[in-house]
Amino acid sequence: ENTLPVLTRTLKGESMTSFDDYSLMSAELFGMGPPDQFAPPNTAPGSAPDFFLENTRTNVSLHIRKTIEENPQIEFYILIPPYSIIHWNDLRMRNLVDEQLDVEKEAASLLVDLENVHLFSFYDCPDIIGDLDDYMDSCHYGAEALDRMFEYMAKDEHRLTVENYEETFERAKKLFKEGDLAALLQ
Repeated sequence: ENTLPVLTRTLKGESMTSFDDYSLMSAELFGMGPPDQFAPPNTAPGSAPDFFLENTRTNVSLHIRKTIEENPQIEFYILIPPYSIIHWNDLRMRNLVDEQLDVEKEAASLLVDLENVHLFSFYDCPDIIGDLDDYMDSCHYGAEALDRMFEYMAKDEHRLTVENYEETFERAKKLFKEGDLAALLQ
């Protein structure tokens, strides 16, 4: 429903909306309610297929890591998008939590050793992933959530490092597979 106005403006030769304006213009679309029920804990083993991990390694190495290594004078601040607890509830129901986090962990492993990278994850922040008023759907967060992430980043909190990234992803797996997701609601 948002595509037609963009196409119309483009055909008329009008200017495009900036990314900031676009992300803020639909504020009335934000605010999801909790699901009717949360999925029970799911301890079934799972993992990302080798194809996904190899694809992640290739793409991150060729497109992200290479750019970072070619620009050592630039400090890169990267965040892993904090999907809402609704998203994790859905993945739990489909036994895909391991798959999602394995791919993200693989990407992180290729970045945390670079001196000019500041990589962040906010999965342990209920004030972000549990505040459904800041999400327009299970994955897309608004400006208030982003402001909170920037505040954490400015204090270098929730940063992934060579020393902590594996443990951080293991804690996230345990939380999203077995934890009380309803308790994270803000």
